[in-house]
Amino acid sequence: MGILAGCAGAEFQREMNASLQELLGEAKFAHFQEYEAGGGDRLALEMMKNDFEREPLTGEQQQRILKAMEAGRKMAAGAATGQDAEFSIADSSDVLKQKLIRQEAIDEHVLQQAADFLSSAQLQILRTALVRQIGFRKKGHAMAQEMFGDKGRPV
Repeated sequence: MGILAGCAGAEFQREMNASLQELLGEAKFAHFQEYEAGGGDRLALEMMKNDFEREPLTGEQQQRILKAMEAGRKMAAGAATGQDAEFSIADSSDVLKQKLIRQEAIDEHVLQQAADFLSSAQLQILRTALVRQIGFRKKGHAMAQEMFGDKGRPV
């Protein structure tokens, strides 16, 4: 059933995208897709804001971090968009390892870019926050595996 539901979901997504593209036009639809792809980046940065309480980011720095995250996703093969880049409790350990390797490459790209516009204190805060996010993903996956095992994972 999981595979059939996935196929139905994929078909629905294709139909939705076709309708949106028709409604918005090609250029605005491309812009919409780019915005959607950056949702995780915006959420990650929002989750870090408290970390920067003593060394606040300017609006420009926040935008540049988001741009670095976007560039990192595009640089990492297969991670620019799509569910293959998202972390899921249904991921096998091997899939999780690949996603973590990809995310660490993205994070390293972000840190390299951010070194050009963040203070050394802000850069350290960013590094610590990115490492913590990877740790949360690992811990969340371990807890999900402990609770659910292979239930719900596609065969």
